[in-house]
Amino acid sequence: MRTSNTATCQVCKKSFDKHLLIPAESLKTGYLDILQSQHTTWDTAGYICSHDLAAVRLQHVAEILRDDGAMSEAEKQVIQSIQDEDIISTFSDAEYEKSLPPLDRLSDKIASFGGSWTFIVSFFVVLIVWMIINSITLISATPFDPYPFILLNLVLSCIAAIQAPIILMSQKRAESRDRARAENDYKTNLKAEIEIRNLHEKLDNFTRTRWNTMVEMQEVQMEMLQEILEKTKK
Repeated sequence: MRTSNTATCQVCKKSFDKHLLIPAESLKTGYLDILQSQHTTWDTAGYICSHDLAAVRLQHVAEILRDDGAMSEAEKQVIQSIQDEDIISTFSDAEYEKSLPPLDRLSDKIASFGGSWTFIVSFFVVLIVWMIINSITLISATPFDPYPFILLNLVLSCIAAIQAPIILMSQKRAESRDRARAENDYKTNLKAEIEIRNLHEKLDNFTRTRWNTMVEMQEVQMEMLQEILEKTKK
């Protein structure tokens, strides 16, 4: 007799073709532990659909992360992203820059200019012109900052005192940006690893179910051949 081609998922209680279901006996021990703890009537000889198996996989991953320590906010976001089938990589340098207050963006520009060759060359030219104007009597009969250029020293000290904290603020924001980028990379890599593992398991389950389908088709063919042989004997 030909066996039925349909079976019921033990989780959602819906009927599917057998080639769309995964045999419970082929599941990992970790998955079986979760299913047996949540469903008292779980039968290892039964089946589970791919949708419910995906939920079990996520729960298993969450338990692994929890066993390694308290789940971080980034790991919770990864699990939620997989459940919602949403994109996890949302970090953008442009969006991060737009989120900064205007004064922070201004300080970044000042720090960027202060650490460039343009600033060094232009400031060197200003120093040379300053000293020439206050050294040659023909250009200025009464130099406003005669040698030893006390006013120039004061200006340089003020610029250094103002520029240093501006550069420090810019460096702190750069560190914050790098931490946000590193956290985004971690979430992306973690999600990719989980998805790749799930994909391997899906391929293994697909291969296994297709093999069972081929065996069943061969059984049907053998039944048909048997019927033909019986008819020929008559």
